[in-house]
Amino acid sequence: MFYKLTKNENGNVKDKNGVRYRLAECVAAHTPQGLNVGYTEFPSRQAALSFYGVSDIPEDELFPQEEGAE
Repeated sequence: MFYKLTKNENGNVKDKNGVRYRLAECVAAHTPQGLNVGYTEFPSRQAALSFYGVSDIPEDELFPQEEGAE
């Protein structure tokens, strides 16, 4: 799998300081510059998270329920 990390305030991962990033994950990335340009291959998502020094944001933090919602 190929991965790309970009800073994004609505991202799905965060670093130790709470800064959020978007971790894109794909089998192949067709970019204007060529196949997989700007992406890095890792054997697993966990390997990518470790390399970039980020962790997944829990789902309840990504999608907080509105108050009063059932």
